[in-house]
Amino acid sequence: SIKSPYLEDSEGPAISNATLVTCDFFPGGILQFKTIASVLPPHDIFIVYIDGEEAAQLVNVNEWTEPTLGLSPGAHRIDFSYQYNTFGVSPLPPNPATRLGAVWIDDVSLRPFGE
Repeated sequence: SIKSPYLEDSEGPAISNATLVTCDFFPGGILQFKTIASVLPPHDIFIVYIDGEEAAQLVNVNEWTEPTLGLSPGAHRIDFSYQYNTFGVSPLPPNPATRLGAVWIDDVSLRPFGE
């Protein structure tokens, strides 16, 4: 598993990415991963980008869930992006009790279509 860093001491907006890159001859298929995204705007948010385009946004996910995203053949850049206070809110509202302010990612896999 990987866990997002603690960014709450940041002076302003802060972003931490974990990046996965596929090769040119990737045949296309399904990206699957498990995640807990215990985040809530305006405090923080978890976004998955594929080739710079937003593919998924997860918030207030406090139990393991398994998103799946389709990938076409060829090279791709997948960014798992934890973003803290991207709106630059100051001061931030009180922290809701359900928000842990972190994202966990585990069991990332790429499977060809049809498997």
